[in-house]
Amino acid sequence: MVLEGHGAVVYARPAASGSGLTRRRRARDSPPGGAPGSRDRVIGTMTNRTAAVIAALGLAGIAMSAAAAPAGPNDPSLTGFPPGYIQDCATRPKTAVTVVPAPFSVYMRVVCTKVSDALAPVPGYQWLFPNNTTGFIAALNPKLSPTAEPAHFTRLAVAPLTPAEVAAFRQRLVTVAKNPEILKADILRLEVDTSTNDHKQEYLMISHTPGLSPNAWGIECYNDCNPMESSPWAWVITPVK
Repeated sequence: MVLEGHGAVVYARPAASGSGLTRRRRARDSPPGGAPGSRDRVIGTMTNRTAAVIAALGLAGIAMSAAAAPAGPNDPSLTGFPPGYIQDCATRPKTAVTVVPAPFSVYMRVVCTKVSDALAPVPGYQWLFPNNTTGFIAALNPKLSPTAEPAHFTRLAVAPLTPAEVAAFRQRLVTVAKNPEILKADILRLEVDTSTNDHKQEYLMISHTPGLSPNAWGIECYNDCNPMESSPWAWVITPVK
């Protein structure tokens, strides 16, 4: 498992399709396994992974209550990790936030690992990144080395955007979006703070175009992606096949 980009926990797995957003490895990024303090760090090894696949009903059909709870070490959708890698979120300190608020809970949950807690897709779905990997978004600050205790989230708060903020974000998004549906999609924002002094935003773009698949995308931002990076850390939400 590799800590990459803006702190995304990823493991190598070919992506079936692109995210609709550009993301290229930049020259200043180190290769996987780079030294602590680089943007990419190995934090474990992913073994053969299987995942429970649910019927392709669309993300809107997933019950919020079922998606909000953090994942546990016996979760069937998280098989294939090394023994002891996935931990019980109940072991986290009182400052840890392990429940994702609605409506983000329809699209993501918290997974606790021995190195860092992470935002992860709900069972039956995966996040595909433009560099042909699937992965999670970690609480560990990418500028820091892993700490003695696993990094955790200290705030996961929905932050509604004003119409002016939506318009401004779309103006920034147009510089990197390849799929026009992304520019028409609803935009949701989640404010994220972590125990390793990271503050960032996770944006979701949700399309309501009938029959469109995929219809949900994510992008991680610092300072609300202002300015927008030429190669933002973005992903597409799609059913596991």
